[in-house]
Amino acid sequence: MPIASFTGDRGYDQGFVYIHVLHHTRDANIIIHPRSNAVISDKGKWIHRDKHVQKILGEGVHKWRRESGYYQQGKVETKGDYLVHSIQIGLSGKSPVTALA
Repeated sequence: MPIASFTGDRGYDQGFVYIHVLHHTRDANIIIHPRSNAVISDKGKWIHRDKHVQKILGEGVHKWRRESGYYQQGKVETKGDYLVHSIQIGLSGKSPVTALA
């Protein structure tokens, strides 16, 4: 199954992650927050990453986060946490009110 998009925090800003995702799906949209000391790669080796680094250096990290779709990761994680919590409540047999108490 192809990977449409891969989003990750600074911990995923490593060459092997880009290689693996692109090896799996050549046109995947990779949105990984570059590390704070990130620089443009030599000879355009990491095109996906370089675009993000250039945007951050030119327009700022907050604008990059909004425009790149980076904040979508947080929305997905929040919904996932809510789903897991809802399932746990259902399995415990408690009402949502007593489960939170």
